[in-house]
Amino acid sequence: MTKAIELKNVSLKYNETLILDNVSFYVPQGEIFGLIGHNGAGKTSLLKILLGMIVSYTGSLMFFNDTDVEKQRAKIGSVMDVFNTEQQISALKYITRLACMMGETDKDLAVNLLKKVGLGDIVNKSIGQFSLGMKRRLDIACGMINSPKILILDEPFNGIDPKGMNEIRVLLQQLSSEGITVFLTSHNIHELIKFASVFGVIRNGKVSDIILDADLNVYEQYKYVAEIEDPSVFLGKTDFLANDICYNFNSPKEINIFGETENEILDKIVEIKEFVKGKAEKVRMSKEEILLWKMGIHK
Repeated sequence: MTKAIELKNVSLKYNETLILDNVSFYVPQGEIFGLIGHNGAGKTSLLKILLGMIVSYTGSLMFFNDTDVEKQRAKIGSVMDVFNTEQQISALKYITRLACMMGETDKDLAVNLLKKVGLGDIVNKSIGQFSLGMKRRLDIACGMINSPKILILDEPFNGIDPKGMNEIRVLLQQLSSEGITVFLTSHNIHELIKFASVFGVIRNGKVSDIILDADLNVYEQYKYVAEIEDPSVFLGKTDFLANDICYNFNSPKEINIFGETENEILDKIVEIKEFVKGKAEKVRMSKEEILLWKMGIHK
């Protein structure tokens, strides 16, 4: 197995603040790896290390089992920021200009890249007329100019409507099928679970979990679902309960109750029994809930 990306004991400090703490994991070639975590967890710092934008880290980094990271970075494409360029230029001219700046002389490269990302019919349309989804696909085309083996994207779904999300998801799946490793961060877990094959969870600078998508289908993590008699009364009194109740609402009158163990959840249900209608039902968490649980959102 070829490891497209491998980090060993990577740590990063900034003004005595620990940003990344002994991070170790690898991403197999051709996988779609989704890195998830709260704001400030260390996601962007990790991406910047991969791209060589931060070099003051300790530990080791390899691409394709090679410690010569500068040589291997020539195989990386990236989309880090929301699209921002002059609005009157056409997509074709913009990509052609970038390709020339990068030393690419293939005259057909720009057209072929725009076709690849689904913009082949509007190559002469000005960027100012693009939707956010179209601009994001143009971003990805720009990241593909150097024919990368790894594509790194930071929050590619920000501001994108469902149609645009679907188009980007299909595109990234296509790139993965061609052997390109896709490494992305996203807060949109609902969308990410539709196509990522591996998930990394980063919390407080530590990568706490690496989870295969296949494992999420059989993950034994449960919650209890309870119907609430009067939500307004429940919400008004939970602050006064002896212990914190980890819950969220499915609907105005139905809540999910979470805990590390089943006994912990049952104890919580006893604490709120005066608000519960009928019997709480044990249910296995969905993929999205499992990842949110791993992020610590219910704690």
